[in-house]
Amino acid sequence: MLIYLYGPDSYRRNQKVREIVDAYEKKHSRLTRHVFYMGEKESLDRLQSFLKEQSLFDTTKFAVIYDADEAPEVAKLLKTALENKATTIVVVSEKKLPKELAFLLKKPVLAQLFAALDTADLYAFIKTEAKNRNIELTPDMLRYLSEVFQSDTWGIVTELEKLFLGGHMSAALHAPAFFPLIQTLKRPGDTQSRLTALGYLLESEDPAAIFNVTASIADPLLKIKMADYDIAIKSGKLEYEEALTDLAIS
Repeated sequence: MLIYLYGPDSYRRNQKVREIVDAYEKKHSRLTRHVFYMGEKESLDRLQSFLKEQSLFDTTKFAVIYDADEAPEVAKLLKTALENKATTIVVVSEKKLPKELAFLLKKPVLAQLFAALDTADLYAFIKTEAKNRNIELTPDMLRYLSEVFQSDTWGIVTELEKLFLGGHMSAALHAPAFFPLIQTLKRPGDTQSRLTALGYLLESEDPAAIFNVTASIADPLLKIKMADYDIAIKSGKLEYEEALTDLAIS
């Protein structure tokens, strides 16, 4: 049996891998399970040997494969598992694999895409993860997590873990992670998200510090714009907060 898990949402993708592995280990020996990183030297030969050898501990075999795009020739080995009920192979990838592996998107392969969540699904994800940790989220906290981290589900879960391990919701709300907010502020896209990030930053940080850090990590095009703002600030035409607001809405 072949299972193909792909897409940019690495947290949910990895959770699915863990779920499948746990289900296998409830019935079979861990010694029949192996992980292969195809970018490593001789990984293809080791996978071939693993699939051919008869285990002393079980009649089944289970493999998780990463970086299949590093060795497209692995396609031949994967196809041998299509009709083999005693062998399960899980192929994990951030994006669609090359044409040699396009068959992974066709039946009988069990393929599942883990795309970036839209707003409604992201809210549902946050609520579920918070409930799993017995955390009660306020509407402001829910909005903060969705707007600041957007499709970064790892970042969202990390913030929830901080709360679960003893952090205070008010502290997390009013003093969120500095650099993720800076990244949101300087990232092209939704103006409302940038304004929200700037609002959180101005609650706890000096406008000059926000401006200087943003300028220091800006890409080349943004650096030119930040330099123009800097000239306007030093000539008295703008305040730091005014420049940051203009950046957020532009």
